[in-house]
Amino acid sequence: MVSKRMSLEDIELREELNREEKTVKPVKRLLTPLLSKKVPPTREESERQTLPLYTKNILSRIFFTWLIPLFARGYKRTLDYNDLWKLDNRLSLQTTYPRFQNNLNKITKSYQSKNNDSTFPDHAILYALFLTFKGEYSFAILASSLAYGFVIVSPILVKKLIDVVENKVLIPSSPINDGIGYALGIALCTAFAGLFHNHCFQNSKLVATHARSIITRSLMEKSLTVNSKAKHDFNDSKIFTLMSSDLSKIDMAISYFPIVISTPLPFIAGIVILMVNIGVAGLTGIAIFLLCLGLISIPASYLMRFRAKSAEYTDKRVALIREVLNAMKMIKLY
Repeated sequence: MVSKRMSLEDIELREELNREEKTVKPVKRLLTPLLSKKVPPTREESERQTLPLYTKNILSRIFFTWLIPLFARGYKRTLDYNDLWKLDNRLSLQTTYPRFQNNLNKITKSYQSKNNDSTFPDHAILYALFLTFKGEYSFAILASSLAYGFVIVSPILVKKLIDVVENKVLIPSSPINDGIGYALGIALCTAFAGLFHNHCFQNSKLVATHARSIITRSLMEKSLTVNSKAKHDFNDSKIFTLMSSDLSKIDMAISYFPIVISTPLPFIAGIVILMVNIGVAGLTGIAIFLLCLGLISIPASYLMRFRAKSAEYTDKRVALIREVLNAMKMIKLY
């Protein structure tokens, strides 16, 4: 009876804690006095809506206005789990994982039939991920390139605006129509550069998160079907390291790779602008830049080697700790 009573008391306490967590917790921010005092109520699980990323109109998706209701709710009170959207079916793992497996099987079969070899092809997983999310990732690369394009055009317009201002100082009667156009162009270039950078990060982060989820599921499924030799070579601690630290690096690499691809664009444009405006003297600055880049690469290479060695020690330490914890669990349970 005591245990039953205690269990009932625990249930009541848990329900009370859940009710306290569900209570509205208004917050005070900078613009809170200017807003209405009505605090949005908390939602139930049945009231959650689907992520409107693909259902809103094109303008809302371009300017991210579909996020405004969430921002407005979070500005007045702390957000709850039920305030977040449910995942769209097109973004769920049940939809993306079969597409990934289909692409991976096609790549593997094509490689093996072409080379008469049963080995797994190199970079097949990356290529299958790209085929699975080629639309989103290609748009991320395009958005990053366009953002850098607007960044390149902006200083050119600034130079033109300075010329108009200098002309106005020397000749007060000269018109300023061109200056107004240049000023508006600078503002638009800055706005569009930020907009395309946001679209780049949105799509690249989306693909990176999907890639992490897909590879995690693949690792889990593969770990349950491998033979004893592979199970010995890839024990639970090593698989856990792959799913945590290694996948986080892959996540970061996929997120920032569109920026890496489009980075040469501003460098080339900068060199061209220097050569046009300064002439051959601009080569001196370019040479100094390349020299400094080479000098920086020397300690960077040593740092990468040190990080690789530290990662090996970290993996060994994590593996040892997990084996100790598993042994303690076995002793405690059995």
